[in-house]
Amino acid sequence: MEVMIEEAKKTTTGTNIDLGGENKTTKELELFTTNKGINQDLKNIASQKATQYEVINVLSSFQPIGTEIKGVTKNYAFLLMVLGAGLRLLFLLLRKLNNYLSTYKK
Repeated sequence: MEVMIEEAKKTTTGTNIDLGGENKTTKELELFTTNKGINQDLKNIASQKATQYEVINVLSSFQPIGTEIKGVTKNYAFLLMVLGAGLRLLFLLLRKLNNYLSTYKK
């Protein structure tokens, strides 16, 4: 009981309240700022991953080799080449016929 009376006589006893006037760094504050930084980094990584995934997804939908054309009748490049050669041959034959008919007339 005497100790309590002695403690009561001291004027410096009581509750101290820190209003944040001084810049004190504690372990908890450092941990909080580190945690906040890590969370921000995670958000940035997640957004980068999402945008890169979309690009990879678009690129992966292309066919790696292409389609194989089976048969000559289904190959349009070959058919156009044959048609062009036929038209050219027909044009040359008609020209030759025209020259023959014009010389025959004379």
